[in-house]
Amino acid sequence: KEFKYEYAIKEYEKAVNADPKNVLARVNLGACYVRKQEYFKAAECFEKAIEIKPDCAVAHYFLAVVYESGFHEKEKAIKHYQSFVDFDTSINFENRERAREKIRVLKAQ
Repeated sequence: KEFKYEYAIKEYEKAVNADPKNVLARVNLGACYVRKQEYFKAAECFEKAIEIKPDCAVAHYFLAVVYESGFHEKEKAIKHYQSFVDFDTSINFENRERAREKIRVLKAQ
């Protein structure tokens, strides 16, 4: 599994280098770093994706996960979960409900 993430990271880095505004490649690169628990690198990817496309719901979601699980920064996690809820337009409402539940749990802590 480790090898697959290393390969994916190299490929996504190539995509980002070829097109620095490629938000999807940045989000996928960040997701690989989350799986490897390399939270600083992951956060950098998601933050850059949001800088390029502020309404990128999935980047907000993953950044919330990093702030919650990696950095234990509750307020920032809540902010990005809320941004995900605000910007998500997918038909899968379950993800929005999951994010809302995360917000409720974090606020109760």
